[in-house]
Amino acid sequence: MGHPGKVRGAVAGAQIRTFLIARERLGRAALVVALAEIAIWCQAVMILQLPHAADVSDYRAYDVAARIGLQQGWSHIYDTALQLRVLHAYWPGTSRLDYISLPINAWLAAPLTILPPHAAFAVFAAIAWAALLIASQLASPPDRWFRVVFGLLALGSLSGAATVVFGQVSGLVMLAVIVSWRLLDADHEWWAGVALAAITLKPQLALLVPIALVFAGRWRAVAAFAATCGALAAVAVVMVGLPGLGQLLRLDASYTHDPSTQVWSLSTLIGGGPAIGFAVQAMVAVIALVPAWHARNKPIGVALAAAVGGSLLSSVYLHGMDLAVYLLPIWVAAQQPWLLLRVLSGLLWLSLDFDVTRPRATALLAAALLAAYFLSSMRLGWSSRDGLGRREHWPSASQREH
Repeated sequence: MGHPGKVRGAVAGAQIRTFLIARERLGRAALVVALAEIAIWCQAVMILQLPHAADVSDYRAYDVAARIGLQQGWSHIYDTALQLRVLHAYWPGTSRLDYISLPINAWLAAPLTILPPHAAFAVFAAIAWAALLIASQLASPPDRWFRVVFGLLALGSLSGAATVVFGQVSGLVMLAVIVSWRLLDADHEWWAGVALAAITLKPQLALLVPIALVFAGRWRAVAAFAATCGALAAVAVVMVGLPGLGQLLRLDASYTHDPSTQVWSLSTLIGGGPAIGFAVQAMVAVIALVPAWHARNKPIGVALAAAVGGSLLSSVYLHGMDLAVYLLPIWVAAQQPWLLLRVLSGLLWLSLDFDVTRPRATALLAAALLAAYFLSSMRLGWSSRDGLGRREHWPSASQREH
């Protein structure tokens, strides 16, 4: 028989482990219930808005441009007078809405023009909703609890719901980055670069991601991305023509000084004029790209998450629904061992439901999360030089049990 003191110590240790495991499971269950309640409320708000959403959605611009291209030639899709006539013909009673996106958005909507406009919007809204949910599952580790939580984080985001209600492509851009991430980690770099080209649907949401791939030394992915974007540009020049693309540039320039699209930028929050604003944007870009440098020959998820966060934080042309793309850095941060990253990811997610009334909170929390990514990559860089390792994910309750 063993010593009585040792037996009592072993029993006490087992009881403590059992208590900690039970407490963790209870905490996880409480979190899932809270997130489910928020998700149900958010989805209810979205469903109530959808019947009236088509006539105020941004999808109208994609639809109008696609119909012009198919019926009157792609070189006319940036003719604003023609856009207005077609808009009133297919969307009577709606206000003016210029098409200022790249041609790829109109190409994406073109197959849906066989449907009546409102039915086409319904299909596009369903695609936008599915993109959010698929992105959440691709970003998640295999653990079932993470899959449930990430799905609820997607469904419980008002910014995510807004991408559906307004027929926006933000969720598709985020999905493209996540697909590229998973392909990169699976060593399919060529396909990763091709998939990443879908960010041209709204490039300002992930502008730093291709640069991050350069810093990370993923040259095949960079080459595939550049080749795919080059092919898309060539097709655009042939179909739309240089005069048409010139119209696009003039239209874009007329929207660049809209104050309502700049409130989520860190440079706007700091203020101080154009020079300081540019310096802040450059600083954000540098900080966002440091994790990519430390990701050479390593998993690329943190580097891409930081690049997305930096892209959003430095952009001066965002709408509220674009903030849904912050879900990617939130999901990645939630998987990291450093508690600060997990806490900031939760706070940033909460701020997305208040972004319209408190844009400064979202910008500040996004800046804090980006700084934490920077510090985390520096810590891991120092640790690797010292020969130390780090866990990639939280241990599950079953792992702790053993």
